Amino acid sequence: MDVSVSSLAQSSATSSSSSVLPSDSASQFASTLSEPEASSTEHTVKRRKLRAIATWDHFRGAQGDEPRAISGNLLHYCKRCRNPSWSAHISSNARYHLKKAHHIFVREDSSSQNKRQLAIENAFARTTARQLQQVREHERNTLRSVINVDAFREAQMLLSAHRHLPLNFVTWPEYQALLTAVNPAVQEFLTDSGNTVAR
Repeated sequence: MDVSVSSLAQSSATSSSSSVLPSDSASQFASTLSEPEASSTEHTVKRRKLRAIATWDHFRGAQGDEPRAISGNLLHYCKRCRNPSWSAHISSNARYHLKKAHHIFVREDSSSQNKRQLAIENAFARTTARQLQQVREHERNTLRSVINVDAFREAQMLLSAHRHLPLNFVTWPEYQALLTAVNPAVQEFLTDSGNTVAR
């Protein structure tokens, strides 16, 4: 359940100006306090970039008399829990709460290390696919190169003449299936007209 940043921006626009959203920095948190409170608590709140946006979208800032921070960490309150309200400042705890209490599974974007690993794996997969395609193309070229087209046409003509077969026997699906089973590259030399054999 990935949540986009735009939904976070929409939720911040609809919430009241006194609430602190998870995307707010510590400086915005301090600006919501009155001047005396801001000067006393601004230095205790840790300034960190919020990375778990999809998780924190399910949470809100402190309202009313709820504590805003604990041990210098900004608290986030679950939007779904009412009495009592549930709070956390650690994203993994918040995800665990969402999973256990509300059956909401939040998957955050990969870290840069995971993205690098994924990019490496994708590069190897592309290289492997390209090599496999080259091997298959080489096999097709090899199979195609062993077919002597003139001898093939002559053999069809002789088969028709010696066994009293109609010239359109080359269009029979059974005959074409037999030839394709022997060499799949012969498919491009098969004809849909008996007139080709007579030429």
